[in-house]
Amino acid sequence: MRPKYFAIILILSSAMLASCNSSRRAARRIQRIAESHPELLVVDTVRIDTLLVFAPPADTAVFDPDTEPGTDSCVVIGAAHGAFTVKRLPSRRFQVTYTPDTAVIRYREDVPVRTAVIREQTPWRRKLRNFIFIFIVVLLAVRLNNELKRLSGK
Repeated sequence: MRPKYFAIILILSSAMLASCNSSRRAARRIQRIAESHPELLVVDTVRIDTLLVFAPPADTAVFDPDTEPGTDSCVVIGAAHGAFTVKRLPSRRFQVTYTPDTAVIRYREDVPVRTAVIREQTPWRRKLRNFIFIFIVVLLAVRLNNELKRLSGK
């Protein structure tokens, strides 16, 4: 009796595995349905909004030491990508500070995308297949129970 149950379980499990769709096969089916029924597709917009902030590259400036700033005052020298600030400190030292201009790039676009309208409904075939599977499992359990009772001698 054991090989018989094993064969039945093997046949049932192979039938269940054979009924599964692979993702590639499902994608092809969806593509064919979309081509033959364009009314099932709805145009939706996806907003792309990107903001980039970056510091520009290093810059140089030339200042004349003859026009050096006095103590506690500064001279601002403009450059291509920022500004240099020269300040005279006590004890014959200079403080040079570079302040870069930050550049902000904003890219915004609305892209229309076709999406499929999916209505969740359980088809009657899936319900029938599940019912048959549960019915067969219950039958196997009852037969196995009867067989165990017969073998135990009750």
